[in-house]
Amino acid sequence: MIFASDLDRTLLYSRRSMGPISPDILLQCVDRKNGQDVVFMTSKAIDLLETVNQHCTFIPVTTRTEQEFKRIFLFDRIETKFAITNNGGKIFADGHLVTEWSQILTDRLQHDGLAKEEVQHHFASIMHPDWVGRSFDTGEFLMYHILPSHLPEVEVALFSDFLQKNGWVMSVQDRKLYLVPACLSKQTALSYVEQLIDDEVICAAGDSNLDLPMLEHARQALLPAHATIKVDLPQMFVTQSKGIRAAEEILTQVLTMVSATVV
Repeated sequence: MIFASDLDRTLLYSRRSMGPISPDILLQCVDRKNGQDVVFMTSKAIDLLETVNQHCTFIPVTTRTEQEFKRIFLFDRIETKFAITNNGGKIFADGHLVTEWSQILTDRLQHDGLAKEEVQHHFASIMHPDWVGRSFDTGEFLMYHILPSHLPEVEVALFSDFLQKNGWVMSVQDRKLYLVPACLSKQTALSYVEQLIDDEVICAAGDSNLDLPMLEHARQALLPAHATIKVDLPQMFVTQSKGIRAAEEILTQVLTMVSATVV
C-alpha cells in the first residue's frame, strides 16, 4: 500500500499557514532556512507519520525543488524509499535520482507543447512588477513566480488560455504562480513508481490543484479543510481542522486505511 502526500500546507506548515495555536500544541521544526526555523509539524503528527511509514510505503510528493526538499531534516528521522520533487519532475529512490524517469520526461517535453523558453518569453511580455515579484526557474521543467498582489483577471485568463493551447498549465497556490508542462504532474511520476514496485496508491493527500490528479487516482483522497481545491470526489475525506492540526487527522485516517487493507 502506498500513501502519497503533498507536503507544504498538507503535512508541513509555516508560521503563516499553521493557523491559531493553542498552548497544548507541541510544535517541532522540520525545515530551517538561512538558520531560521520556517516549517513545522506537531509532535503528534510526526509520531503518526513515523507509524504510517512503518506500515506502508510513504512517498512525499512536492512542488519543492530538490534543494528545497533536502532542507526538510524530518526525513533524516523518517526515511522514505521514494521521494518525488519538482511537481513530478524528479524521482528519488534511496536518495538517488532515477535517471530513467528524467529521460522519459525529457523525451515527452520534446514532443508535447512549447519549449520552456518560449513560455518564459510570452509570460515576460505580459508580466508587470505590480503583480509579479521574484521569478524562479528550477532548471528542471518547472517555473514559478512570487505574487506580491492579486493577479489581473483579464491578462491571466488570456495567458492561461494560451498555455492550455500549447501544452502547459498554470496554477496559483498561496502566493506562488506555477507554470508547468501539461505532461508533467505528481500523478505521472507516481504512476511510474507504482509500476516500478508493483504497488498502488491507496491514500493520497493534498491541498491544491496541482495535487488533484493524484487525489483522483487514489482509492481515498485526503484533504485538509483549508484546501483550495474545489472538487467533490466520492472517495474524499476532509478534515475537521484547518491549519497544522489537519495533518494529524489526515495521518490518523491513513492508519485507519492501513488497518482495513491488512484485514
